Amino acid sequence: MNKVISLIRKNILLWMGILCFSSTGVLAQNSSLLYYFENLPQSNYLNPAMMPRANSFVGLPGASGIALDFKSDIAPKDLIQKSGGIWVQPLDADFNYDEFYKSFGKSASINASVAYAPIYFGFRTKKGYFTFSLQQKINARFGLPKDLFRLAEKGFGNGETLDFKSMQTKLVSYHELSFGYAHQIDEKLTVGVHLKPLSGIAAAQMKFNELSISNNLTSYTLNVDGSVYSSIPFVEVTEDENGFPDEIDSDEDLESSDFVNQATPKFKNFGIALDLGAVYDLNNKVSFSAALNNLGYVNWKSNLNSSEASGTYRFEGPNISIQESDDIGESYEAIGDSIRDVMDANTGKVKFSTGLSPELMLGSVYHANHVLDLGFLSRSTFAKYNFRQEFVLSANFNLYKAFSTTLAYNHEIKGSKDLGLGFALRGGPFQFYLMLNHIPFYYDKIESDDSKFIAPTKAETFSVMTGINFVFGKHGYRNKPMIGR
Repeated sequence: MNKVISLIRKNILLWMGILCFSSTGVLAQNSSLLYYFENLPQSNYLNPAMMPRANSFVGLPGASGIALDFKSDIAPKDLIQKSGGIWVQPLDADFNYDEFYKSFGKSASINASVAYAPIYFGFRTKKGYFTFSLQQKINARFGLPKDLFRLAEKGFGNGETLDFKSMQTKLVSYHELSFGYAHQIDEKLTVGVHLKPLSGIAAAQMKFNELSISNNLTSYTLNVDGSVYSSIPFVEVTEDENGFPDEIDSDEDLESSDFVNQATPKFKNFGIALDLGAVYDLNNKVSFSAALNNLGYVNWKSNLNSSEASGTYRFEGPNISIQESDDIGESYEAIGDSIRDVMDANTGKVKFSTGLSPELMLGSVYHANHVLDLGFLSRSTFAKYNFRQEFVLSANFNLYKAFSTTLAYNHEIKGSKDLGLGFALRGGPFQFYLMLNHIPFYYDKIESDDSKFIAPTKAETFSVMTGINFVFGKHGYRNKPMIGR
């Protein structure tokens, strides 16, 4: 299967793949464990109306937080299935594709992100809370269309059409400045906002309005309307005689200062984003909250390279049959060469924009006492051809002066069911925190040929976040008294 995917990308979609994968790492996501981790100032990331439980705080410069996040619609159990007591993989006769397709919609999505916050601080006023942060984010998103896998399942017979328009790649790196303010309207309602200027560092984006291939026994018909845009420092793309990206050249005279210079926001590629949040205290025991995050985009205007193609193209090629698996590679190579011969691609320096992936948070919390909170969170992430829904149940234990911890159960629709664990230790103003989310609790013993190993076969998601804060003053959140005050 990996070979099939690789060959399709390399040969059939060569003109866009070169640009897309030249970038080094938009789905920016913080751990869901943050939402009710009230003793941690970073809880404000997920809901700008959440006021940190301190009069003021400062993240350790350069180490206030780093987060790694990985999400995939496809788990190991989807690609390695147990059938009749043996493990089977795609292209094996007993592999159950119907069960495999249940794991995703029109497109199987793979997402990875890194967020680094060198600066983060905030302070309380009489009825409000100001926060400021500087983060650098790297996000990668890949979408693999369902027909890509159907090709491996059934081959490409006469009269069939394969639809690949949900094939996508988005690689984005940018700086995010966040100016936040939360305001207590009255004893029950608090609202908040993050205004976030964005400064793009590098990006590559592939998207299609149309991409399909039809087979009519003697020839193929390709319908394409798509583009690849990139903005990558120190890189220049040259094309061949048909307008296809041919070579990627980098500046050989780069010095370390050039890369350091890229670490400073320049706003040549300017963007803007907005987070909105609210918290409503029904009474002393029950609170409700909502947040709409990542409403924004980045406009890319520097270090541009683009490639566009549109039209209908016919060409002759070999008949692809999955039963002739030894010849699949040669067939794809021949099709790729044929496409390059007949299709025209236009290269240039086109400006483009990349949007963030909006998220909707809906939560409720029961304050059992001054020590224990029980929380529920619904988290919806919206992206093209892919919608993710996660529900989180959490128990949050808070001793403000010394120790805080959160334990969560995560349930993703058509996804993983796993645990999350986080803790924060405090001595004086010093606070260290660590969160591990989506810890799998289901493992299988895999036997393949002569090898045996244990693997978390249902794991689709994993995230980790850690950092150091200095927290000053004692202040009860939502006017609650604190232990040890």
